[in-house]
Amino acid sequence: MRREQVALSDITFYLFRGLGATATSFVAAAEADGDTARAARAVHTGVVLAACLGVAVGTLLFLGCRPLLRTLSGAAGDALLAESGGYVRVRALGMPAAMVFMVLQASFLGAREWRPPTAAAL
Repeated sequence: MRREQVALSDITFYLFRGLGATATSFVAAAEADGDTARAARAVHTGVVLAACLGVAVGTLLFLGCRPLLRTLSGAAGDALLAESGGYVRVRALGMPAAMVFMVLQASFLGAREWRPPTAAAL
């Protein structure tokens, strides 16, 4: 596996890691105040935002993986561009689910519920 494949997929995901931290913070603050309605709104907003961003980023990666990979690898990577593109496209298809899962896991942790994210990770 070439490092450009992993870098392109991971960099785009890591750009949005703040969504998880923000979800944890908002849910924890609402739970600390005893406001379950506000906590539910925070989770809903985070999930919708993560899904929309996941679709947008996944679409960008899926459709633009060849030029993006060419930018990362230069002319030396042209020989493996077809295989690299396939890898990035498969990762792009999972981007919406990965982002939603990240926000849900962070929201559960903000609510001090460790069982659902642990079960999902297993």
